[in-house]
Amino acid sequence: MPTTPTNNENDKLSEGENDSPSITPTHVINSILEDVTDEPEYYGELILLGYNGASETSRNHSNSRRTHRSKMVIKKKDIGNGVKKGKMISIQAPPSQSTAVQDSSRHVVSYSYNKQHTVLVEYVNDPTKDMFQVSLTVGERIINF
Repeated sequence: MPTTPTNNENDKLSEGENDSPSITPTHVINSILEDVTDEPEYYGELILLGYNGASETSRNHSNSRRTHRSKMVIKKKDIGNGVKKGKMISIQAPPSQSTAVQDSSRHVVSYSYNKQHTVLVEYVNDPTKDMFQVSLTVGERIINF
């Protein structure tokens, strides 16, 4: 006589008896990420699978054993490495003659409209934003995949 299925927990197959691939329950994922998500501005994790590039030399081992970092946590930096638009200067000379372009400690982009008209835009450090945030935004809109 066939039996009717029941919703009893004892009737379910254990993970070893089940032929379907196991799926990690949400509560397990939450407990794994519990320590990491307590940090401010946690973006996520990056996991590399099948990495075939040059390996990094581990500094922790004296025998120069090569290791691969396959799991990295992506979070907001303590001190941002972003840039923002600073001064804009319009000059009537070639950009190569400007002291702003010649100074290697300044980050300047020159836009030449013709031989006698150039606009120099200086970019300065922005400690409130990191470059990962910049890659997620376009203007003021947030790109969310």
